Amino acid sequence: MKKIGLLLLVIVLFFSGCKKDAPIQESFDFGYGFFPLNIGDSSFFLVEQTTWNDFDNTIDTITYSLCEYIESMTVNYTGDSLYRIERLKKYDNDPTWNLDSVWFALKTKNEAIRVEQNISYVKMVFPVSLNSLWNGNIHNTLGSKTYTFSNLSSNVVVNNISYNRTVNIQQENFVTLINSDVENEIYADGVGLVKTEKTHVYKTYNPASGEFEIKSGYIFSQKRVQ
Repeated sequence: MKKIGLLLLVIVLFFSGCKKDAPIQESFDFGYGFFPLNIGDSSFFLVEQTTWNDFDNTIDTITYSLCEYIESMTVNYTGDSLYRIERLKKYDNDPTWNLDSVWFALKTKNEAIRVEQNISYVKMVFPVSLNSLWNGNIHNTLGSKTYTFSNLSSNVVVNNISYNRTVNIQQENFVTLINSDVENEIYADGVGLVKTEKTHVYKTYNPASGEFEIKSGYIFSQKRVQ
């Protein structure tokens, strides 16, 4: 009996001396910083759009400055914070900013949404992860459209401004000999949208040049300058 009691005492002392491993503290970045929303924030862009008109065979290019200003915030019917974005436009020969439109944006646990011209688009999903797929039109009636995180980069330069951590979102990528439908947006951590590129053109074959040339459509570029 004494031996059994001694053995039990040794076992109790052994286990009492063992310490449980401390819980591992993991910090996971969901990528919310790629879509910041703060009242009073302003973003300035240089916009250029070239349009090919096959009706009169003209090519027209316009450029202007765009400012997006987060004017206020309210709470929508689902309890999410809805931010009002005032978009002001200024052409080179115009010294004053003029209100062009009002858009909205909100960020939930899983989605970043922009309401552009009363149409809601899911710009990104959380967590931000390379090659994740989602329907950017899930909250509108335009039909399904697959978005994806096509690139995570440590350094992207836009208008001579270097952004240390960015994500590229491919919204459309359909290219043939006669059609190009490509849309991409780049967001920087702690900054938001820094670049938008859209190409929607139709091409025809020109025997004289031996190449397919743009006949109709447009190319749109929006780059952050401040």
